[in-house]
Amino acid sequence: MENNSKAYTDNQKDVAKFFAKLLVIWVSWKVILFALGVESKPISERFFPRVSTEWEYLNNEVRWIVLDGAETVLNALGYSTENSGYLLNIKDKQGIALGNYCLGFQLMYYFIMLVIIAPFGFIKKILASVSGIFITIFLNIFRIAALCWLVVFHPSLMAISHDYIFNIVVLGVLMVFYFFLVRKK
Repeated sequence: MENNSKAYTDNQKDVAKFFAKLLVIWVSWKVILFALGVESKPISERFFPRVSTEWEYLNNEVRWIVLDGAETVLNALGYSTENSGYLLNIKDKQGIALGNYCLGFQLMYYFIMLVIIAPFGFIKKILASVSGIFITIFLNIFRIAALCWLVVFHPSLMAISHDYIFNIVVLGVLMVFYFFLVRKK
């Protein structure tokens, strides 16, 4: 009976440590965003303008990848598109703008941090992190293509799709991937 009690206490400590790590991960992302600044604030007014410049450059590169990918998906489905590098639309129709916070960096960061605190070796952590980044970008391409389609053909579904459905799908896929990574030892 005493061994069961000790095991239960140890399990509680492990769970508490895990949630403490999650809290640190969440706070660290908030600190990073605070330091980098928001895209609406001029770079010269941010805390670290040089770092913010590089951050904006990275955001723009990922934005092009996602928008080009979404444009390719829509073109494959037979739609003519217009891509300005910030706005994607089905030709002569309303489109969507892709801001920094729609690129999935927060989700990538959280996933990578979960991988880092997971109990696997260094190589597996690197492979899992890179895979998580590619999965997020790949799913984001389809998310943006679907949002472009929805804004034209089912605009009433835009808000719920943008704010909930697609976020749950992307997060769900990453969590299933993480579950299989942790379960396979």
